Amino acid sequence: MKGEKVTVEELNNAKLSLKNEILTSIEGSAEKTAALGDGHSGFYGLSQLNQKLEIIDKITADDIQNAAKYIFSGKPLYSIVATENTLKNNAEFLNSLKTT
Repeated sequence: MKGEKVTVEELNNAKLSLKNEILTSIEGSAEKTAALGDGHSGFYGLSQLNQKLEIIDKITADDIQNAAKYIFSGKPLYSIVATENTLKNNAEFLNSLKTT
């Protein structure tokens, strides 16, 4: 993601999935009532849900790539649970991680 932008198809699928998740979460009448209550007392008012959907629509491939560059800008952290023999047998691979 840092070196190559997501495709238009990947971006559109991700947007659709996120919007479906949001809309499905307020499918029942109790959830709709709670969403309206949150919107009424929230900063954005009753249009909060529509604004979320509009923001999702505005996300670009550049936005995704810039976020990936920011998130993955530091050195990686590895956590390994292994026996001593496993570590010895994979020493060459593990040492290659040091140069990353």
